[in-house]
Amino acid sequence: MSGDKTTFSEKVYCAFLIVLFALITVLILLYILPFQILVILLFPIFWGGFFYKNRHYLIFAILLGVLGIITSYLTAPELFKSAVITILFLGVAFIPLMEVAIKYLKKVERYSEELKQSKRKFEQLLNYTYDWEYWIKPDGSLGYSSPSCFPQTGYEREEFLENKNLLSDIVHPDYREVWEEHLLELDSPEAKRLEFKILKKNGKTKVLRHTCQPVYDDEGNFIGRRATNRNATDRWIAEQKLKESERKYKYIFNSFPDVYYRTTLDGIVEVITPSIRNVSGYVAEELIGQNILKVYVEEKDRESFLNTLLEKGSVKNFQVRLRDKDGAIKYVSSNAKLIRDAEGKPIAIEGVIRDVTELKEKEEELRKAKEQAQKYLDIANVMIVFIDREGKIELINQKGAEILGCSQSELVGKDWFELFVPDETRLERKERYRLIMEGKMLLMEDEENVIKIRSGEKRVISWHSTLVKDDEGKTIGLLASGMDVTREKKLREELEREKNHFKELFENNLAGVYVSDLEGNLLDCNQSLADIFGYDTPEEMKKYNTEKFYFSPKDRKAFLEKLKREGRLSSFEYILKKKDGTPLWVIENVMLKDGRLHGTLIDVTRMKEFEEELIEMNEAKDKFFSIVSHDIRSPFMALLGYTQLLESEVDTADRKELKFYVESLSQTANNIFNFIEELLQWARAMSGRIEIQKRKLVLFPEIKNVVLLNKERAAQKGIKIVNNVDERLVAFTDENVFNTVLRNLISNSIKFTSAGGVITVFAEERENEIVIGVKDTGVGIPEENLKRLFRLDTRITTPGTDKETGTGMGLRICKELLERQNNEIWAESELGKGATFYFSLDKPSSDN
Repeated sequence: MSGDKTTFSEKVYCAFLIVLFALITVLILLYILPFQILVILLFPIFWGGFFYKNRHYLIFAILLGVLGIITSYLTAPELFKSAVITILFLGVAFIPLMEVAIKYLKKVERYSEELKQSKRKFEQLLNYTYDWEYWIKPDGSLGYSSPSCFPQTGYEREEFLENKNLLSDIVHPDYREVWEEHLLELDSPEAKRLEFKILKKNGKTKVLRHTCQPVYDDEGNFIGRRATNRNATDRWIAEQKLKESERKYKYIFNSFPDVYYRTTLDGIVEVITPSIRNVSGYVAEELIGQNILKVYVEEKDRESFLNTLLEKGSVKNFQVRLRDKDGAIKYVSSNAKLIRDAEGKPIAIEGVIRDVTELKEKEEELRKAKEQAQKYLDIANVMIVFIDREGKIELINQKGAEILGCSQSELVGKDWFELFVPDETRLERKERYRLIMEGKMLLMEDEENVIKIRSGEKRVISWHSTLVKDDEGKTIGLLASGMDVTREKKLREELEREKNHFKELFENNLAGVYVSDLEGNLLDCNQSLADIFGYDTPEEMKKYNTEKFYFSPKDRKAFLEKLKREGRLSSFEYILKKKDGTPLWVIENVMLKDGRLHGTLIDVTRMKEFEEELIEMNEAKDKFFSIVSHDIRSPFMALLGYTQLLESEVDTADRKELKFYVESLSQTANNIFNFIEELLQWARAMSGRIEIQKRKLVLFPEIKNVVLLNKERAAQKGIKIVNNVDERLVAFTDENVFNTVLRNLISNSIKFTSAGGVITVFAEERENEIVIGVKDTGVGIPEENLKRLFRLDTRITTPGTDKETGTGMGLRICKELLERQNNEIWAESELGKGATFYFSLDKPSSDN
């Protein structure tokens, strides 16, 4: 026993001894048993304490019961035969047997509960793992799956347990063959590891790292494989990115346009990119392990490079000459640095080589071009002045100020014509300048005229002028270069001081300026010309022959023939093409001099487009006003006719005739008023004087009000109007525009719908807009009229089903108002089956 607590077994044993002792006492008293029997029966009782202490009391109790039965049989057979005594002895003997049974059952129950708890803890441990754990049976089905299968695959574990093939079905098609081979090796004694892709329930791809090992029972029979699946998607993606990076790095290394190299201090090539072939003609393998001196033109160039590098630690843009495989000399620019070991000692050279041979050639070409430009400036020997549209001086160079006898600062802002044009020609030249600025007169690029300088002296100036335009093509002034022909000897001295300023004006000229030879090679051009043709830089444009800018070689040939005949073309307008192939209308001034073309181009493409649009608009407007004048003349003629009849018959006509005339006059006047009202409303819409104020608008009550306004007129014709728009539908629109458009459309439907007809207002909510529809069961619209309903240059007026008349302006007003708020209107109809008019509205957004 433990402590002072008495167990169930102890209580049973004590009760057994008490009952047994009582029975023996009764037997002795009733049957006067011999003393020996008493000793035999009581002796084991005293030994019971020993057994009890050693926890063997149950065995002792069983033996004692058997001994009692045998003793009673030997000493008192007649007592043994008594059924009552036998039952008592058997019952007493059964007590310890029950104790044994109870203890055994409790032990089994305890072991069972412990087993369940262990299993529950094990399953709980598996259920809360991040990895997907499962037990795969020999037949390929799952005997267990952890809940982690859901985040991994999108399928619940019940789906895997119910569907034997689901595990194989989710394997990505690219990996299905690998998976099926794996299933054939389920009973393999080896652990397996593999990676494969699966398709989740939502169709997305996932990468799993699968690990499994066989499981055997106590007898060594294979009972399945325990598997763990871990999400390896991020790692797989990282590996793919790493592979891609390695591939890109290798590609960049192999495709690097410049030459990367690494050599020892002695010049032995350790690493060099394949691009060395473009520079030297050698492949990389021919140079690796060789001395770099092999490609130097002179050894002293290598020594100079190495000494500079050892002195500074690095070099930039160090130019040396190399000899390629064919013996040709190449100029290269090298950026290099020393590579040092852990102790700071230089051990290698790392650098990049760029072939600058072409750049050297371009520099030489540029030098020659500069010399040519310098020569041109020396010949020009001009003053430069820029005059704005009002004739005020905005810019003048120093040479011009000297010629005029003034300083630059006091000239800027002054009126050129008032100060320097002689009195006798001032008005004429000022008027001509105004016409040129307004585009009403062509500019004479080259002319000579007389100016009056500050001292009063008159000088003859030879001018070369060009118009300067802004980005929108508007003329903002005149840029002119003038040469004082009275002082030609001094012009060369001034030209040197002005060349840089002239070059700046040349490059910043808004007009495209170029020089080319007769073969079409561009020798020079400014940035404006490159911009006009869609090129980034003049250098890029100069790579191409000017034939590229013509749609046909015949066009260039005709242009050159005309130029050769006339020597100069002024304001020559023709069409070219841009870099992207789009048409380009230009006005060119060009002259042929010394076998070269000197020209300026102005892009007038937008002007041409504006001219065409203006022509179309004027034609449409002329036709519209023709229609309007006709439409307004007819009712006025009717009005005049009725008034003349009324005037002539007022004294003789009876009351009924007078009433007819008055009613006709009233109806005609009302029609004229409605027409003028709609015409004024259209005019306000066209001129932009109608202010559009868009806001959130609940459509149902607005439609209800418009329907109510037309209800009486519809009822007179027996027409039903139905509002099928959702009461919660909200649009972003101007309230007056919406009501005006809907009122016109419903009014038109009533006009062209017969008695018993139905007009339905409905709405469709689309992705970015709301479409309102007005559908009727009226007479419909012929197909030829349907295309012209909203055009300005046509007017369609058809009497209604009750001979109602109209102005034909309503739909045009609707179109103008809707377009003012960036919406549309259109119609669908079939003759005899009614018509449906649609118009779009904006959806409200979070910003409004």
